[in-house]
Amino acid sequence: ALFDEDSADSDGDGVNNLLERAFGMDSLGPDDRKDLPRARNKNDGKQRFTFTRYSSTFLANNPNSEQIEYTVEVSTDLRVWMADELETYAKEESSVDIGGGMERVTWVTTKTAAAAGGRQYLRLTVSTP
Repeated sequence: ALFDEDSADSDGDGVNNLLERAFGMDSLGPDDRKDLPRARNKNDGKQRFTFTRYSSTFLANNPNSEQIEYTVEVSTDLRVWMADELETYAKEESSVDIGGGMERVTWVTTKTAAAAGGRQYLRLTVSTP
């Protein structure tokens, strides 16, 4: 049961099984931290983050897949998070196929923090139905 439960950390590395599956990591052994979502900085004043996910093509062709949902949200105060109308605030900047049904995507805010009123934040939530 420990290996099947989403909230369990079957390999004891501090990342639960759901997140390990969602980011293409191994839930039975140590992983490379580069597989976890992380900030990606450029010198244009916009916020970016990148993460690995199942590609939509892979999910469409594998009906018995994990059915993992990735949701990017934006906030200006860390209290109210918005996923609706996301394209007003952020967009997917790039997507690179890394094989095995996975892709590395990068999201970027549409404005600099200064142009957005001084503060803006991005986050990713991962869930299953």
